[in-house]
Amino acid sequence: MKILLCNPKNSQGTIHSRKGMYVPLGILSIATYIRDIFGERVQLHVCDEDVEDLQIQRLSQYDVVGFYATTFNYAQAVRYAYLAKEYGCITVLGGPHPTVLAENILRNRNCFDYVIRQEAEYPFAELMRYFLDQKSHFHLHPRPGLK
Repeated sequence: MKILLCNPKNSQGTIHSRKGMYVPLGILSIATYIRDIFGERVQLHVCDEDVEDLQIQRLSQYDVVGFYATTFNYAQAVRYAYLAKEYGCITVLGGPHPTVLAENILRNRNCFDYVIRQEAEYPFAELMRYFLDQKSHFHLHPRPGLK
């Protein structure tokens, strides 16, 4: 299973002097935990748009795309999630913005399949375990895009 964790760029137009100075510790912690648990069963990449732009066509390479959203980058996460859905990806949203507004987001945005509130290492791992088990143990036909 191929997973991308993305910290989208700030879409509010505000500029700050510390851009790129702080690594996205939350998604790096999730990535480390997922790699520790699943090892070779997953291929995991991280894109931090504070230091590198996401190449949109890359979304087609992934089964699952997770987005970290603050209020400042939420609109960009939504844009990317709609594009990821066009490629058949499963989309997951986490971070401070959806922690507060999960119900509202799920009610008003059909681009996110799952929203995780608060700390995400364990729930994201359980979600990945579900997808991996579904794929390998039950021989269900995954939806398009899930390899």
